[in-house]
Amino acid sequence: PAGDRLDDPVVRGRAGAKGSQGGRDRARRRYATPRRPDVVEWLAEEDLLPAIVFVFSRHGCDEAAATIHAAGVRLTDAGERDRIRRIVDRHTGALRHDDLDALGFDRWREILEHGIAAHHAGMVPPFKEAVEQCFVEGLVKVVFATETLALGINMPARSVVIETLSKFTGEQHEPLTPGEYTQLTGRAGRRGIDELGRAVVLWSPYARFQEVAALVASRRFELRSAFRPTYNMAANLVRRHAPDEAERLLERSFAQYQADRGVVRQRARLEARRETLGRLEGEARCERGDVGEYLRLRRRDERDSDRRPDRQAITTALARLRPGDVVWTGGRRHAVLAVGWRGPDRGRVHLLDEQGRAHAVDSGDVDEIWVRAGQVDLPARYSPHDRAVQRQLARRLARADTPRPPRPPARRAAADDHPVAGCPDADAHVRAAVHAERVRREVADLEASIRLASHSIARELDAVLDVLATRRMVDGWQLTDRGELLVRIFHESDLLVADCLAEGLLDGLDPPSLAGLVSCFTYEHRSKLAAPAPRFPDRRLRQRFDQVVRRARALQGDEAAGGLSVTRAPDP
Repeated sequence: PAGDRLDDPVVRGRAGAKGSQGGRDRARRRYATPRRPDVVEWLAEEDLLPAIVFVFSRHGCDEAAATIHAAGVRLTDAGERDRIRRIVDRHTGALRHDDLDALGFDRWREILEHGIAAHHAGMVPPFKEAVEQCFVEGLVKVVFATETLALGINMPARSVVIETLSKFTGEQHEPLTPGEYTQLTGRAGRRGIDELGRAVVLWSPYARFQEVAALVASRRFELRSAFRPTYNMAANLVRRHAPDEAERLLERSFAQYQADRGVVRQRARLEARRETLGRLEGEARCERGDVGEYLRLRRRDERDSDRRPDRQAITTALARLRPGDVVWTGGRRHAVLAVGWRGPDRGRVHLLDEQGRAHAVDSGDVDEIWVRAGQVDLPARYSPHDRAVQRQLARRLARADTPRPPRPPARRAAADDHPVAGCPDADAHVRAAVHAERVRREVADLEASIRLASHSIARELDAVLDVLATRRMVDGWQLTDRGELLVRIFHESDLLVADCLAEGLLDGLDPPSLAGLVSCFTYEHRSKLAAPAPRFPDRRLRQRFDQVVRRARALQGDEAAGGLSVTRAPDP
């Protein structure tokens, strides 16, 4: 009962009490979620360091460590800082200086030296290993970590802090299960050092005391197998085991035991999602026309509006300019004083406006095609940098009859002519259609999952091998050279990545373009709003991405035909 008062964060001031307005009751907050610096200082005062603070977001972990450091929290002495520096140097010595700069090394090391660190799967291995060693040696006093730290890494602490009892699963926020809570809090208490481990749950208005108490006291843990034959696993089975041995390994898996039991729950979820899909499809229907067709036209119009002139066309137009030519840019007329080139794509145009102001523009900063609107006569003895010449040229420019060239007519958006565009509820129809697309994919995934659970894990492996054979990753029960690539790739889109590597789609790109193309395998748009149209710096990168999309669609088609879970589409 005493814990129930924690569920009422607001108390009322007495009528006429000091600070009340007009003698009326005034609500004030009794409890609030503590700030991170306050939590760390409290842990230090209560002798509960070292501690692991679980934050269910990679970005959140990095942000938390930076926030604590910025608040002035310092948890190490000079000797500990010196030891941390030596550990960091040993783990990062093989990295180049430009790589370290790109990773924000100096800032990361400064925070680490003061006994504060983040730990998550998005960190490069040398950084993560340095944090782990520093924590094990007691040099780092507070680690902000995702739940992956609770799995398979020996980093016990005196105390564990859980900031929130829910986490985002990729689609929605879900409460921690008793098993997950036990896994996280199991890190509290160092064997042979601490008699007790302490787990701290921060107060939140979204979790009632009885819910927290029930979670802590629960002993009902349901084990779930995360095992399924992946492309990478299949490649490694082919590489290391005979066919019959591989089949026996799979048939003895816990996943095979659970497969049939999970079908009942999946069917219930499938029916619920089908009901949601039917409702959304109803909201997306319009008596004026096909909303799906209208949505496709809108998306195409958005892509077209984002297209910029080709860089080569801009460069060609600049190369044709001569001194005395008149161009319109920034809404004003300018006379060309001079054009200089330091390479095929590195030029500079010197311009003069009607007020006699001269300035230079680099070709890389021009984002439109400059059209020659006319010409002014140059003085007999022309020197582009002579101020007297520039003033004379500015007067001639002001008198010149060089109207602005007509702009090409704007392309009318095709969606504007669609019948649905005139519907007052068009936007609501589109939102429902976008949501329905996502639910439709969920339904397809659930249907595929149920089909898989109705068969053995070994037969699922056969379907995986068929897809690998189609992409020349295996030949019978033998890995090909392409398949050797797959053995070393651990990613949710492992086969798509290996296929693109084997086809050379990542070859010959400069570092920014390579990073941009690789990001389509790792990024996933999670907002309920429609994703913005992608933008590409050049035609070559767009062509490469289009090739990746074509290979992804072919892979998805083969997976659907084989009853396999479909690989997530690349997201630009």
